[in-house]
Amino acid sequence: MTEPVAIAWYTRGAWLRAKRLSADPERLEDTYEAWLRAAAAACADLAGLGLEVVRVQVDVDDLARWCRCRQLPVDEEARARFTAEKARLLAGGAASAPSPVP
Repeated sequence: MTEPVAIAWYTRGAWLRAKRLSADPERLEDTYEAWLRAAAAACADLAGLGLEVVRVQVDVDDLARWCRCRQLPVDEEARARFTAEKARLLAGGAASAPSPVP
């Protein structure tokens, strides 16, 4: 069985903070509503391909701490890595964010 596809999921406030904090804000949609539509469409497209999709709620403070400890910019690649790691931890029964220490 394939591993589920993890999709970062934000509340409106978290998305606004993530956009402000990001090294690549141009890679995020212009508005929360546009991001929400794009994220929902991506989930539907992936599910339509037969993939299991997991929405991973992102705490921006945890993301920032995780990136800082790894000396990574808060960018698209780091957001994806953080989300994937959190999904793996949650699937394994962990109740918290990925460890900030590598």
